[in-house]
Amino acid sequence: VAVLRHRATGRLVVAATTHLSCNFQEPVIQIAQVQTVLTAVHAVASRHPGSCVLFAGDLNSIPGSGVYELIAQGKLRADHPHLRVYSSGVDVPSFGDHGGGGKALTHPLRLSSAYAAMLGDE
Repeated sequence: VAVLRHRATGRLVVAATTHLSCNFQEPVIQIAQVQTVLTAVHAVASRHPGSCVLFAGDLNSIPGSGVYELIAQGKLRADHPHLRVYSSGVDVPSFGDHGGGGKALTHPLRLSSAYAAMLGDE
């Protein structure tokens, strides 16, 4: 996560990138990874009111996945099938006010897909 300043406008940009695991047999791991990053991005962005957020990366996810739903909608219900744990000893940790630990996951960032904005669809 980095805080950058747009040269022309002086506006701050909180930029973050990530590469999620491609463990498609355990999508809960990808969800925990992206929630960790989103929580960090929100923490940085909240210290810079008025900043915009740029979030990108290799998410190893597609529209309809739990990762995509969490990012695009800002929430993922606790009973989403991708939050199901298949391995013993693997649980979604608690993210405090942002859920987890058996609760729905949320994040307050207003994110949208660049693909959808530019192409009209994913």
